Amino acid sequence: MEKKLNNLLLITTTLVIVLFSAGVYYDFLALSWYDEILHFLCGAWGALIIFYLYRKYGSKLPFYSKLKEKPAVFMVLAMLIIGLGWELFELILVQSLKSVYDHSPNLQPNYFDTFTDLIMDMAGAYLVVFKYRLKLLD
Repeated sequence: MEKKLNNLLLITTTLVIVLFSAGVYYDFLALSWYDEILHFLCGAWGALIIFYLYRKYGSKLPFYSKLKEKPAVFMVLAMLIIGLGWELFELILVQSLKSVYDHSPNLQPNYFDTFTDLIMDMAGAYLVVFKYRLKLLD
């Protein structure tokens, strides 16, 4: 199980790094579908990391007795918090760059994009939860 999870983490980490780097270098991030694919993949990647940390260190958490019954809920909620943090980071970044690049339409707050990003993060996390429920990660 551990080897399977480690291999899956290595593959998804490599994919995230390669796709994000290509998106930055070739300006693919301006394409909405590319951004959605990255958010889906990052949602799955984040949930895998949370699952890995939960299996390794979860028993040390003070609320583990309640958590051990519903690890899937924990993975999705933790991914939601991470996704909200990332979107807040993007908003702060856009606002700070707005004074420098005020003419760029890409630097306007876009709440539909934020909502779509969070949905795709959750969809990626649900993929991991679905695999966990099918016992493919166990």
